Amino acid sequence: MEQNFTESLNLCEFELLAGSEPQEMTSPNFPNNYDANLECAWSVTAPGYNKVINIAFTTLNTEAEYDYIEIFDNGNVTQRYSGDVRSPVSYQSTPGAIVTVTFNSDNSVERPGFRALYSSELGECQSPNSCRAPPTYYDIINNDVPYSPGCTFREMYNKRWICSSLFFN
Repeated sequence: MEQNFTESLNLCEFELLAGSEPQEMTSPNFPNNYDANLECAWSVTAPGYNKVINIAFTTLNTEAEYDYIEIFDNGNVTQRYSGDVRSPVSYQSTPGAIVTVTFNSDNSVERPGFRALYSSELGECQSPNSCRAPPTYYDIINNDVPYSPGCTFREMYNKRWICSSLFFN
């Protein structure tokens, strides 16, 4: 006789806004043990243009192989962690990314989970106009190419604008 059963999942979703000061993100019930059958997601965004999101796990203790954390950068899995990780784990997103941290637990062993600090800072491009999307043909012929003090578009290569910074003393 075949038995069918459905495990009840505990779902949780969080939307976080990263600023320049580190803020805390934890698994449910931390520092106590998390619940079984968790499926949680933290969506982390940063205000402004071209920010990178930094995430530093200060504690990471899950059931190895079965309970895990994944980090998504613009929808792509970039990291996966499971078990008792003793050394600090840190991650920096690509500029302008939305980072999603997911946490999944199975139906058996529970542990404390994780504690992480998240923040944001300006990415590689140092001004809002320095590395925008390439201008259109209309922008070029109408001389409406974006300009930012200290940065100028130098050349067009493979239909992409290459931006180089100019520094003045």
